[in-house]
Amino acid sequence: MGPYGPRTVSAKSRILWNAVAGLILGSAAGTYAAIDIEPGVGIAVDSREAAPVHRAVEDLQRDLSRVFGRESPTLSSAEWPEARDSTVLVVAGPESDWPGLELSGEVQGRESHAVYVREVDGTPHVVLHGSDMRGTLYAIYTFSEEILGVSPLWFWASQPPEKRDRIAVPKDFHIHFDSPEVKWRAWFPMGQTQLNPWRNRNQEKHDAYAEAMLRLKMNCLDMLSVLHGGFSEEYQLHPNAAMAKRYGLAVTATHTAPLGAHPDINRWTRYWERIRGFDDAPARSIHDKNSLFEYWEYHIEAARHHALEVVWPIAFRGSGDVAFWERDNFEDPGTDELRAEVIEEMLREQVDLLKAVTGDNHPPMRITLYNEKSDFMARGLLELPREPSLIYNFVAARRDHFPPPDLMGFDFSEAPLTGYYFNFQFVSTGSFIAQGEGPWKMERNFRKVKSLSPAGVTLSVVNAGNVREHVMELASNAAMMWDFDAYDSDRFLERFGSTYFGDEAAGAIAGLYRDFYDAYWEQREPDLEDFPRQYLFQDLRLHRAMRILIPKLKEREADLNPFWGGDWFRIDPAATGADTEVEALILGMRESVEQLEHVTRRADALLERLPEARKMFFNDNLRVQAYFLKHASEVVYHLGRAMLDLSEDREIAPEIEQADRAIIRMIDILSETEHGDFTDWYAPRTHFHFHERREEIADLLESTR
Repeated sequence: MGPYGPRTVSAKSRILWNAVAGLILGSAAGTYAAIDIEPGVGIAVDSREAAPVHRAVEDLQRDLSRVFGRESPTLSSAEWPEARDSTVLVVAGPESDWPGLELSGEVQGRESHAVYVREVDGTPHVVLHGSDMRGTLYAIYTFSEEILGVSPLWFWASQPPEKRDRIAVPKDFHIHFDSPEVKWRAWFPMGQTQLNPWRNRNQEKHDAYAEAMLRLKMNCLDMLSVLHGGFSEEYQLHPNAAMAKRYGLAVTATHTAPLGAHPDINRWTRYWERIRGFDDAPARSIHDKNSLFEYWEYHIEAARHHALEVVWPIAFRGSGDVAFWERDNFEDPGTDELRAEVIEEMLREQVDLLKAVTGDNHPPMRITLYNEKSDFMARGLLELPREPSLIYNFVAARRDHFPPPDLMGFDFSEAPLTGYYFNFQFVSTGSFIAQGEGPWKMERNFRKVKSLSPAGVTLSVVNAGNVREHVMELASNAAMMWDFDAYDSDRFLERFGSTYFGDEAAGAIAGLYRDFYDAYWEQREPDLEDFPRQYLFQDLRLHRAMRILIPKLKEREADLNPFWGGDWFRIDPAATGADTEVEALILGMRESVEQLEHVTRRADALLERLPEARKMFFNDNLRVQAYFLKHASEVVYHLGRAMLDLSEDREIAPEIEQADRAIIRMIDILSETEHGDFTDWYAPRTHFHFHERREEIADLLESTR
């Protein structure tokens, strides 16, 4: 069996296994004839295949070298007639021509792929067959996963493949994947506080998440702009866009970037000065559409110049992720009616511009329904363009990530294409160091969207900028977006546990993940039916609570309801049986710490029992996160207790001492994850600003003595 074990047979993926696990993994057991994959096995790849296929073959060569300890040569079409007397791996993509090789007729449709054995003149070969370029990429990585045992997250899990002398594959081996459920499956790496300084150290780190995307069968990279902001050369791609092109990924841009153009005013100025040669850039104005359209058209032409595959963002916002009339961006028409009119006109004319420049009457497009767009639409002020290829990309509610009211109340009678954006990481109040949303919440969100939209889900976007802390969650989304019908979060976690921690520990670890997620404080009751964990007190909320409580305590300002309103904290004291926010916080933190004590004790025991090669990822992805969350909750618990003591005129020093000890433990535990490729992962400043909070608590403690 492959690393995930036997999979559910479904309409989207079909696997035909005709041998026992031992035979596939190279033992002498089994009754079926087998072929040997041996060190130095050749890889036949047609020179006409797209560049990303040849780049993926290099990954395959690396995988084979790590497994067998010997390089595998590539064979061209010209070398095929003579080389086919011995078993080789045959990459069969849309441009391939392998005389004498009968390909499977079932590999049909977008991104379909298969790995199977075929004989040519009596010699068996393993065929890595894709219906199109990306299907061929997936076939290559499927072979690595299912035959070589290279797990999709091998790099992020610090788990290189096991060394082997040979691998036996049954002659009737056949694994096949039909087209995916969701056409566009995107990652948006926003909030890259740890990721960016780390990935800029070398090319392998820079490209690590693009490789992971392909191994997990994702196909689209979301970004802030397709072009580099310096405009130092004509059509200079942003490094993420260049990486996507190398790897065969499509690109899209987020809700701030009309037609892939970042709205930053400095970029606007640099374009006019460095590309157009102007001494002074024209003022950016809603009344000067010619200049705006020229700027946007340049980005369309740049994407066409580089032959990028784009899901075009139709958008109109200002710099700083705000509405166009805010923070000195564009002019303010003065009323919501006029503001909506400007947005509506800009969106419609962007669609017309895109069609004119590309010559395509139905280019793939998305409108992200976020903030003012969704508000205006809900009020009947904004009518969106109606285009058969335009995706209405709804966004999970800010800060707590559940289907928002504008989605729940939307009239799908005209059945537009539907997309959904979900945050695993959110950079102001969400999960950041410790994963918090989890596979079950992700699954509930996307199933709700699918149940409402007659067209199903055409685009999925999930946000996790730092990637490393959220790789399990990202893998769960990838699995679901390929095949809604077969996906189940509990089964996924069992398979995930088997892959990365071994079959024996898989059940216990799946249960431990569930208990870890359930240890988060739910600071108010759900208001959506059958939607547990709708509201969570994630780690950045814990951090913001520290930032609010510490200065008030230092100033001896007793305040039992100190937290910001709106959606920043959403603490409902009554839900916890308390009268004030601080009392609710104390009760919630105490319960979380008690539950996390159970999780960390069991994690300690499990760590000892795991094989040595499996321990590191378990520690990084679960045990350390549980300890981190426990200690962060302890800090907030003791700060809350200190505030309560202050309000009742009691000494606060004992609680501050406890908070000081807890924040030291919180910082120290993260060092256990900084090893190998991830040395100094937490070296840059993070949204938690660990050391600043530590110093503030130390100062507070000193002031109590």
